[in-house]
Amino acid sequence: MLRKLSIQVDLKSQRQAYVVSVLLKRCPYLQELIVKLDGMDTHYLEEPYPEYSDVDEPFCCLDACLEEVWLSNFMGFDYEMEFAKFIMANARVLKRITIVGDDLCDDLKAALESMQKASSYACYDFGSNGRAEAKAISEGLSSCKQMGFTKVDLFKDGGSVVEHMNEVSNILNQISAMKMVLDDELHALLLLSSLPDS
Repeated sequence: MLRKLSIQVDLKSQRQAYVVSVLLKRCPYLQELIVKLDGMDTHYLEEPYPEYSDVDEPFCCLDACLEEVWLSNFMGFDYEMEFAKFIMANARVLKRITIVGDDLCDDLKAALESMQKASSYACYDFGSNGRAEAKAISEGLSSCKQMGFTKVDLFKDGGSVVEHMNEVSNILNQISAMKMVLDDELHALLLLSSLPDS
């Protein structure tokens, strides 16, 4: 049961927008959706533009589970506004939608806040892209700790940094042996999460 989904998507692509709608239909227990919007406005929009609500199957997560949505790299293009409008109009238990972008002017914020809401509890939170990156790092560190990479387990106060690095390397090798692929960013997060605060 997938409860949290993080995707990068170019919503002006009809195919990618369709994939988003399929993912929402196939994740009935989804509670948090993080969408990193990808793509600049080239004034080219594939036709016909997908209507998210024109579907045969219900969006169960929108009816009963989805509580938080993050849209990062938000520029305010029509296709981004349509997606935000769809979420707001259909997510019945939504508590917060966070819109993150570098150029969120007051008019854009007002247009977003004026959208019809399915949830009377839904509120907007606006921020800059730097804030989205900080959230991603924080979530990555949290995930590392859930995987067992804790400061207490790996790094003893006064211990050797070389021994610590060897221990982390051994753990990463064990993960690789299980056919799990970790990119360099996750390697760095695992190492950071194992270090003491000071």
